[in-house]
This record gives sequence, structure tokens and C-alpha cells, in this order.
Amino acid sequence: MNVDKVLFDNLKLLGNIIERPEKNNLDFADIEELILVQLPAIAKKLAPPDFYSMFNDFKLEFEKFRDFILYKELIGKNVVGVGGGFSSGKSSFLNALNAEKALPEDIDPSTSVPTYVINAEKYKVSVINIFRAKVEILPKEIKKIAHGFGEIDRDGISIMPATSLSHIVKSVLLESPRQRYKNLAFLDTPGYSKPEIYGSCAQTDEDIARGNLNSSNFILWFVPAETGTITLADVKFINSLRKDIPKVIVVSKADKKSATDLKNICDNVRKVITSKGIEVLDVLTYSREDNTGYDSNRLRGHLESWNDEEYKSTFAENFKTLFIRCHEFYESEIEKQRYRLRCLNMSLTQIEDDNEELLKPLELMVDDIRKNVVLLRSINEELRLLQLNFFTFIKLIGDQVNIEMPLPSEINLIGYTQTQDLIGWIEGYQKIMGIPTNADIMKVLKGTITSTKHFKKTQYQEVIQKLTDLRYGKTKPIKQYPVMGHKLQKASEAIKNMYFKVLCLMIRSNGDILEEQKFLASQIMRQVHAEYTFEEYMRQSTKVSREEYNVFMKDIVRGHYQHIFMVDLLTMIILIEDSAIKKSFIARVVEALKITQAELSFLLKVVETIIEPGLLQYLQSSDMCTIGPNTLKRNFKDNKKLHIVRNKDTLCLVSLYQKKIHLVNYFDLYGNTYYIRDKQLLRVVGAKISMAKGLDISKIESVQFINCQFIGKNKPIKIHECTEVNIIDCHFKGFKVEALKFDNIQKLSNSRNIFEGNEGRTQLYVKESQNV
Repeated sequence: MNVDKVLFDNLKLLGNIIERPEKNNLDFADIEELILVQLPAIAKKLAPPDFYSMFNDFKLEFEKFRDFILYKELIGKNVVGVGGGFSSGKSSFLNALNAEKALPEDIDPSTSVPTYVINAEKYKVSVINIFRAKVEILPKEIKKIAHGFGEIDRDGISIMPATSLSHIVKSVLLESPRQRYKNLAFLDTPGYSKPEIYGSCAQTDEDIARGNLNSSNFILWFVPAETGTITLADVKFINSLRKDIPKVIVVSKADKKSATDLKNICDNVRKVITSKGIEVLDVLTYSREDNTGYDSNRLRGHLESWNDEEYKSTFAENFKTLFIRCHEFYESEIEKQRYRLRCLNMSLTQIEDDNEELLKPLELMVDDIRKNVVLLRSINEELRLLQLNFFTFIKLIGDQVNIEMPLPSEINLIGYTQTQDLIGWIEGYQKIMGIPTNADIMKVLKGTITSTKHFKKTQYQEVIQKLTDLRYGKTKPIKQYPVMGHKLQKASEAIKNMYFKVLCLMIRSNGDILEEQKFLASQIMRQVHAEYTFEEYMRQSTKVSREEYNVFMKDIVRGHYQHIFMVDLLTMIILIEDSAIKKSFIARVVEALKITQAELSFLLKVVETIIEPGLLQYLQSSDMCTIGPNTLKRNFKDNKKLHIVRNKDTLCLVSLYQKKIHLVNYFDLYGNTYYIRDKQLLRVVGAKISMAKGLDISKIESVQFINCQFIGKNKPIKIHECTEVNIIDCHFKGFKVEALKFDNIQKLSNSRNIFEGNEGRTQLYVKESQNV
């Protein structure tokens, strides 16, 4: 062996691997500072007990996201995570997957670096190093990265021991023509092992394997046949993975056991995982020595099925899990403190005013609890702002490289129980109470019966007084609902809590929770002084039993709350896309509450009255950060129409789908600039504006540009001498000058906007607020 040549090759490989990245448009510095500095700083104040374990998973998920950015070949492919203990046959399976070796011959099956294997026309190997640079290497050099770097032997005697380069290589991408599944990326993970220090944030093999597998779309878990069954360590590890990822367990090295033994092993594996509550698609046998025998065909069937599935990004959902867990923790702690406060206040009422010896320490405790609540709320809000900034960053990066980043609702990530058969409960309650079905209810919902015209004034008064505590008069107080007069204001805490738990149960039983529903429900909860938040009632709703539901339905009829409950429910459900299932659900609830078709017809009119001002207020909310398309769809039913409100004090131009507008139709033109000034409100939503000339906006109390696209040239948009300016989710492109110029603005909110320069450079303003 030529020792000098081996040393030279090793040094050359090392120099190649530690290459620094070239400059590119994707700057991770801000988001890394958010993850590594700002997030731990919040956690130091107070965090859930399992925060650091979740935080480690969060960092690993971000590294996986970065892999997809740097390995552009992965984009659009479903990832099949290949997991298991050390030497369980994972890499051997990938080598023998198609009766040919998908990996080069000299790759050792004991993998210490996460390795992606994808289909390509020719062999190519790339690595990502600790500097986040993508470097191409030779296929034969993968073994050195795993654990063979620097090893030199002479005449069979080792004169220089091997070392691993896994500490400077974060991941490997192998492109191979022999991996035939074009829409799949197999991810070979390290065999897991228990961390040396429990609770440590060090990236142990177990941490890396869990992070990689939790980011996968599908999982193959390998169990060597020699073990005779699945180990408890395997079971514990699989239980720590996300439950919603489809999993197949593969009993590898099947050639080591007889057919009878293999059947017993598979049966035993199924029994163990079932007893531990683990759901898997299949338990199969496999051997690399007989690539067509055993359960190879069934295994290929699963792979072909996964290969045909449309890619769905899970990054946003995985990222949000950490934030949801922290918010749950803070809200739970706030509720505990509030309970202590109620108990202390109750004790204080029982003590005579002149008993200073007892009063003083209790009052001090009350003050401490109030300070704790303020601190908890402050930390929670700080985390929410950080969460907004984080998702804004990754959404921008994802858009640039065509990775979809749909942001999951916090409510939709709550772990709902599947045992709440609400339709069955409603039908069962009707049967117990002997309540017949009423065909006219469905006719009212379909619009074939309109009974309100038969109502007399006294009947209107009667129904409104069932809904509110205010008398019917010239002011028509129902128009102020739910801000004023909600009947639930005078109910007991127990009634309020059960009322909102069942309301939330019915809302989520009809599909995903919309931002509009959350807004309106939270508004009601605040006005009736409910004990908990909308999120907390949603969580509590998952624990409502059938017996509790039956008692509640009896109680609200007995307490005359059924009409107001129906109005609240209709207000929430009417926002959902119309369907026969939705109408059938409403009809069953109306029947169970013994509401007549005439009353229902009037209640639907009341709901329309509630929705209109409610969503108007939603559109006009101060920070404008939660505008959703359903809001616009509700207020502006004709999708193709530009809705215009134009008078002395107001100009509103609102469209659903970035309708092109011509400034000359709405603004004054002087020379090369359009002007608008001296108004209370300028609102432009969903418009596409070509700006060959400049735009000057001044002396307006509220300026709102939302979800607009501005295509400019040499003239900027000048906004000056305005009280409040909100520019949200807008796209500025083609400007050869600075697109926006502000001067003398009292309150400015400029967030989630994309500025695409003439050279194709993209800049994001995450959040910028200032008072001048």
C-alpha cells in the first residue's frame, strides 16, 4: 500500500468535505438566531417539563427542512424513513431492494449519517457539511464518512486507526438509477441508542433517528429475525413517534429462521404492538438473500402505493407541535393560578375586616398569584409573536424553492378523541326523550319554507327576549349581539362551561375550525365572562361523554337556553361550506332542542344579522394579522366581482382573487402621480395594480392594503401624514426604486410582505411597527 497516496487522498477528501458554502439568496441567519437564541430565552423564564426534548426534535426538524432546501432533488418526493436498531438490516434492505444494489458495493450497512436514496439517471453522491454547504463526492468515499476515514493498514496490520467524519457531515444524498421509485426518497437513519445523559440535548443517535423518522411521510421499521420478537426498546421508541405516520414492520434476515418460526415471530410482534396501542399497516418478512421470496411482493405493494401518493409537506405541522405544547402548558398554568385565586378570594370573604393577622398574608398571596398570571400571559404572548415570525420566515423560504408550507390551525392539532359519535348521541337522545323527526325543519334549512312573514310583532319580541336580557324596542338590540345582552351572562359557571364545551364539540364535529369561528366564539366568551379561552374549551370538549351530553341537552331546555344555543351554533356552522350533511346535522339538533320551524326561520334571520357586523369587525381588527379567505367569501359572495364602497370619507375596493384595478378610476391624477387624501378610510383588499406612475397617499386616518400585488417601475408608493397604516401579505415586484416610502405615520404595521427587486432578489418584512 502506498501510504503517502492514501494520506493525500484522505486529506483531499477532508478538504473537499469542509468546503465553505457559496453565497446564495437563502439566508438562514435570522431564523437560526430565532431558534437558537430567542426560543431558549423564553423557555428560561418558564417552560413545560418536556420542553428540551421537544426543542431538540424541533431543531432536528429544522435541519431536515434545510436538507430539502439544499438537496433540491428531494423536493416533491415522499420520504420513507427506514428505522430500527443497530445492524437490523436497514442498509442491507436498500442495497437489495430491486434485486440489484441501489447503493455502491462498498457501503457498510452500519450507517452513522442519515442517508437519502433517490431515483436518478446516473450515480451521484452529495453531502451537506457543518457549514451547510452541499459538496459532491465519489460514491466509494461514503464508507470513509461512515466510519473508515484515515484507516491505513500494511500487510493486514493496522498502522493508523479509523475515525468517523460524521461529526462534520450532517447528511448524505445518493442518486441511483437502481432505486426505481421515482416519487420516493428512502432515508436510512442511524440505529438508535439511549442517550448517555438522560434529558441531555446532545444529538444522540436516538435523537437523530427520531427527528428523521418523525419528518417522514412513511416508516419501515426493521426487526431482525434472530431476536425472536420485537424488543421493548423498539416498542418504546416506536411509541415516541408520531401516531399519524403509516408504518410497516419488516422482520429482516428471514433466511435465518424456518417458516414456522417466522410465522410465530410475526404473530408475536402483532400481539406486542397491539397490546401497546401501536397501529401498523402490516408485519412482513424479508431477506436480502432471497429478494423475491418471503413477503417481498407485499412489501413492494406498499412501496408502489406510497410512490403513487401525492406529496404532502409535514414540516409546518411538525414545527407547530412545539408551540402548541408550550401554549397548552402556559394556559394550563394560568388556569391553575386562577383557581387558587378564586379559592383565596372565597376565603377572604369569610374573614372579618379587622382580622389583620389573617387578612395580610392572604392578600399577599393574592398579589403574588396575580403577578404570576401576568407573567404567564406575557410569556405566552411573547411566544406567539416569535411563532408568527418563525412561520413567516419558513413560508417565504418554502415559496422560493416550491415547498408547500400550509400552516395548520392550533385547534386542528389538538389530540381529539375518536370515540365521540356526536350524530349517534343526538339520535340516541331523541329516542330516549321520544322526540319525533320534523320534515319541515329540513325544508326551512333548504329555503323552501319562510315562516318569518307570519310573525307578529309580539312574536318577534318573544323570541328576542329568549335570546337576550334586553327588551325589544326601536334600537333592535339583537343588532348589538353578541357584544351586549347575551342570555348566558346570568348563567352559573357550570352552565357556561358545559355550554361552551358542547358548542366547541359541535363546531369541530363539522370540520376544521375556521379563524372566523374562533373570532366570533371568543367574542361571545369574553362578553359573558366565560372562565376559559376558546382553545381551552376546545381541549375540554374532547373529554365530553355521552352521559354529560344528555344531561346538558335536558338542562338547557329546562333553563330556556336552547334558542340562544341554536343561534350561537348556527352562527359558527353557517361559515362552513354548505352541504347536505351540515343541514342534516343542524336539523337533528333543532329537533332535539324542540325548536319549531317558525322559530328556526326567524333564528336564521337573526344569525344573518349577527354575522354581518361580526365579520365587519373581524376585517377591521387592529393588527389585521388574521385575515382569512373565508371572511371575504362570507362578506362578498360573488367571487368574480370587485366590491366597491365609495363616498366622501371612504374608499374600499375588495376582491377575492387579486382582481386587476386601474388607479385612474379611483384616484386623482396630476402629472405622473395618482393622489388620494383627506379620507377616514382607504381599504384595498385582493387587488392587482400596475403602476406605470407614482402613488401618493396622505392625510388619511386608516390605510389598509391586504393581499395586494403591486407591479411597479420607476415610481414609488408614498404614504405620509396618516394616522394608521396596515400593509399585510402584499407582493411588490419590478420596482427599480424603493417600493414604499413612509413619512409622518403615527402607527405603522408592515408585515408578511414580499419585495421582489428588479434583479430577482427577494426581501421579506416580517414585522415592522413604529410610532413617529
